[in-house]
Amino acid sequence: MLDTEHLILRPVVASDFERLYEIYRNPKVMRYIHEGHVFSFDKAKQRVDGFVEQWQKYNFGMYLLVEKISHEPIGYCGFRYFKEDVPELKDEIELGYILDEPYWGKGYASEAVHACIQIGFETFHFKRILATILSDNIASQKAATKYGMKYNFDLSVHGLVHEIYEITADEYQLNKFKIALSWITNILQTQHIPFQIAGGLAARAYGAERTLNDIDIDIPQEQFTKLKDLVAPFITLGPEPCKTDKYDLLLMTLHYQGQEIDISSADQVKVFDEKTQAWIDISSDLSDISIQDVLGLSLPVIPRASLLYYKKILARATDLQDVREIENYKKE
Repeated sequence: MLDTEHLILRPVVASDFERLYEIYRNPKVMRYIHEGHVFSFDKAKQRVDGFVEQWQKYNFGMYLLVEKISHEPIGYCGFRYFKEDVPELKDEIELGYILDEPYWGKGYASEAVHACIQIGFETFHFKRILATILSDNIASQKAATKYGMKYNFDLSVHGLVHEIYEITADEYQLNKFKIALSWITNILQTQHIPFQIAGGLAARAYGAERTLNDIDIDIPQEQFTKLKDLVAPFITLGPEPCKTDKYDLLLMTLHYQGQEIDISSADQVKVFDEKTQAWIDISSDLSDISIQDVLGLSLPVIPRASLLYYKKILARATDLQDVREIENYKKE
């Protein structure tokens, strides 16, 4: 079962048929579904039985959408395998949804699509998710593209030309980064809190290409209290002193829409140098930053030389990979 701001999503079961049949009989709802016509009793039964079988056979499928405030089932959203009915896409994963007419315009479709894309990649580990959308179904196109799906090609499905949208696992991870990065940097900029992008994301701005795990941002220690109050619902750690065998700093960790964000102190930061067996101060002067393109956003980034300096001291496998890729990128 999934839980979003306004919805509860649970697997479709056979007893949901009567409610879903009501939705299937609404011409306005069915205009963009399947062949564009209302379903007969037998067709609706076949459809719902297929959802139940999908769950039993593959342990994933369509989720019934239940509005929290009313406890009313209002549609469904989830996954199925394309089969022989669409031979060009056979065995690909399709994301589909249906929403009863009284619940249009509330953002529920986007909310459900987002939840399903997230669980599709993070729990079911799909490599790619597709959606078939009629060219005049603007609302569904917006719901798909809002969370990273992109138009790929046109395809005739059940006699109607559909636009095929897709998102890959790599694109999902990058899009999740962009959403979280935009959110936190907007807060910092709006509140006039000085900051710089650091870590792997900074390395990416200077040419590194390894897979990203979290977002690292440095701010002055004196700004932690202010920021803490602004992001309190998303804090999972700190702010608190954090000392490991590699670094010594003030740390606060956030989770926003499934993405980890580590906020570290820019001042009074030390890293341990294995070669000299000494702690090295690497505090940053946030007036000395470099404006770089970071995932399409123009943001302050730790200077290249400073980034290389502390990554060479840390000398973890990921740090050394970043160093190699940054330095090789400079030579191109």
